[in-house]
Order: sequence, then C-alpha cells, then structure tokens
Amino acid sequence: MDNTVQNNGNRSLLKTRLTSAVCIIMIMFIVFDVSFSQSQMNMPVEFYKEEISMTINNGDFTISGIYYFRNNTEMDKPMPIVFPFYIDDSTHYPHEITAFALNGEEKIKLDYQENKERGSIRIGIPMKPKEITVWRLEYTQKIDKPQATYILKSTEAWGRPLGEALYKIDIPCSIDVDYIWADVDSVTANNNRETLWIHKTEYMPFKDMTIKWKDK
Repeated sequence: MDNTVQNNGNRSLLKTRLTSAVCIIMIMFIVFDVSFSQSQMNMPVEFYKEEISMTINNGDFTISGIYYFRNNTEMDKPMPIVFPFYIDDSTHYPHEITAFALNGEEKIKLDYQENKERGSIRIGIPMKPKEITVWRLEYTQKIDKPQATYILKSTEAWGRPLGEALYKIDIPCSIDVDYIWADVDSVTANNNRETLWIHKTEYMPFKDMTIKWKDK
C-alpha cells in the first residue's frame, strides 16, 4: 500500500516537472518569436551603409554622400526623411544642394523642401517593395574658420549601427590638421592634395565628425 502511494506520488511529481519544462520551452519560443517580430516591425526601412566624400578648399566645405536604404516592406512610394546640416556661427547654411537617386548609371533628380530656420531639408526617398535604394546628396557650405563638421549622430535615430561606413576627406597640402575625429586609418597624396581615409563597420557614432587645421 505504501509502495503504491509512493509510486503514484513519483509519477505525479515527474508529470508536473515535465509539464513545467514544456511550458518553459513554449514561453522561450514565444518570447523569441515576439522579439524577432518586433525587431522586424521596428525596422521597416534600414539605413545600413554610407560613403561620404568631404572636400576642403578655399573656404568651402563640400560634401558628396551616398546612402544605402533597404526596404523590408511592401511600401511602393517615397519615404520622407529630414536631412540636417551642421550650422554654427562660422559654418553657413549650404548655398548649393543637389539630391538624386541612383539606378545603375541613371540619376533621378529628387526634389526637396528647405527649412533654413532648422538647418535641414526634407526629401522623399523613392522606395520599391523589398528592394535597396541608393541615393546621393551633394552640398557646399561656406566656412569662416579653419574647421568643418559633418553630422554623424543622426544615425542614432535609426536605432541600429551602420553595417559599413567609408569617409574620405580631401584637403590641400598647404594645411596641417590639428584635430580630427574619428581616427584616420590611412593617408594618400596626389599632386597638391592629401586624402584622409576612415573606414568603419558596425558603426554607431557617438559624436559628429570634426576636422580642425591651420596653414603651414
């Protein structure tokens, strides 16, 4: 009699443990599935790569940026974005701005709306379902002091690091760089110009790119 009660008790305990284990496994799968689904929903469009060329020349700071967006949705219409410019007491609002989408060798001009009070423009970036969009923005700013800044911290708004980022800064050989952030990986020279190269992967900038210099 006692053995029978003990065996039944052991079976009940084993059954309870197995049921608990199954529940835990199910909960783990549910949490994983919800987290995965939320991550997909939170990133309908990914900004995953940029290639930025910066040129310093005779009081002008010129930017030519190529930006890569991945559309993870069925959206088939332009996506509006706000692009900020760095402006301070010595860095003017751009006097030349051109934007276009790249489709192979084809360039498609993009219209934009300026907001000079906020130092930004609003652009509609063309999107096709489940495709990658590559677009380009070029602009030139007057700079009154021997320093220039390109905004990087806006990457934070996308909630994910850039998979890859390449920065190229072209400067005249007649100047000495006093300060630059981020760290330069390599330097090349051509005629009277030098090019500073910076390459990053899985990159989430914590401050903006800045370069300061003086005449030799």
